Amino acid sequence: MTKVNWTGLYLRHPLFEVLKIPLCAAALCAADAAARPATASTLNTIYIDTTDTYGYLSLGYPVAVAGGRVIDVATSANPPAGPGDGTLFELKPGKAGAQYTRTDLHTFLSTTASTDGEGPLFDLIRDKDGNVWGTTGAGGTYGTGTLFKLTKPATASGAWVYQVVLSLPAALPAGNQQSALVFDSAGNLFGMNSTGSYGASCAPAGCGVIWEVTAARLAGGNDPVQILAAIPAVNYTDSVQGLALEAHGNLFTISVEGGTGNGSQGEVWEVSPPTTSGGSWSVQVIHSFCSILDTYNLCVDGANPIGGVVVKDGVLYGVTQLGGGGYLYANLLAGGNLTGGGNGIIYSLTPPAKKSGSWTFGVVYELTDINPNGSIGAAYDVHQPSGPPVFSSAGALVFPTYTGGAVDVTGANPNFGGTPINGGVMSVDPAGGVFSIVSNAFGIYNPPYQSGPIWPYGPLSRNAKGDYYGASGYWNNVTQSQIGGNTIYQVIP
Repeated sequence: MTKVNWTGLYLRHPLFEVLKIPLCAAALCAADAAARPATASTLNTIYIDTTDTYGYLSLGYPVAVAGGRVIDVATSANPPAGPGDGTLFELKPGKAGAQYTRTDLHTFLSTTASTDGEGPLFDLIRDKDGNVWGTTGAGGTYGTGTLFKLTKPATASGAWVYQVVLSLPAALPAGNQQSALVFDSAGNLFGMNSTGSYGASCAPAGCGVIWEVTAARLAGGNDPVQILAAIPAVNYTDSVQGLALEAHGNLFTISVEGGTGNGSQGEVWEVSPPTTSGGSWSVQVIHSFCSILDTYNLCVDGANPIGGVVVKDGVLYGVTQLGGGGYLYANLLAGGNLTGGGNGIIYSLTPPAKKSGSWTFGVVYELTDINPNGSIGAAYDVHQPSGPPVFSSAGALVFPTYTGGAVDVTGANPNFGGTPINGGVMSVDPAGGVFSIVSNAFGIYNPPYQSGPIWPYGPLSRNAKGDYYGASGYWNNVTQSQIGGNTIYQVIP
């Protein structure tokens, strides 16, 4: 159950106020533009996998580790939706301005009967000691995948050590396409595996299955892997993603589609531990997207969340790929049609004061197509989020977007437009909704033309210096073509 913080929606988001009047007041547009400063940053292409000629998203989500290095996985040339063997590799920085050097750490075997597993899934995590953990979607003893660990080198010149920690239980669905891992403060590891199953019952295991490995088992003990709960199908539940943990032991995940909102546009799920000894974990939907419509039947609360949520002081924060009124607001000013989707939102969910209460939904920021000078026709914000937020060192929410970001910072050109930039990285202060662009240099097609990363996807990883790493496609300006989903980029704020 969700209740809506309408005060937050209207006081913090002038676009909703503007929808009440036929035109944008000049002072209001100017104030909105001033709240969105562009931030100077450096975008570096640190690695391109030139072996991928198929155009699939072949690289996983990179993890920043010590010494400016990066750990990632590469699937085979087959689409990641089908099992492939795959490789774990390290990227090490060299001279300034040069691409990083790749060193393969482990190649997964390509037989489903392999106890080594196959088809490494994209979600790697780094533990508090700097080791890296991940899962495979197939293989292992039962064909349902494995949990593996990369132990960090003991010295600067040492080697990473790969090991299979365990085979995932036979009760998990085979051929997993999504995964997520999170540690609690005691060192227990929680995982989630998902197969998708759009429109199906997701039987017998569930649309997303959540499991736990105790710290004792990870240390070499014999505790079995416990299956805690399964996300059921609710109106075409599909693509369960992400796993977050809060201080009371509750877990949270999202589904990109499904739910009771208009058009089944996704859900946020809470998975709670038993309240009595020997009891069962409980699963409930705490928000169905596109449940809040305005006068024009727009999804005020967004549509199609992606990647999961993050938690701070018990409050959940996430992003949606679509929904909100930014795109439609632009059409309103241009006298256009007010039906359709939006550019996405950054949302919050505040827990109830009492266990029996409802979560409070709020819009932290809504992405829009309005230029600083109030003109329509070029995407001002980077928009359509393509990965979940991570926290900056200052507590801001930072995430990649699939498109947008062609910014007329001077406001001198009333017809500023052309082909928009293909993605960016943006930052939003969760306390006040203040927006800034971390990087909007992805795939600039307007002069000066250049090659570089385009369409970033998946979560970012932040290192100790505050630099961000992510995965994307690559645009080759010489051949005027995309080279797959095969690039690792670095953003230095």
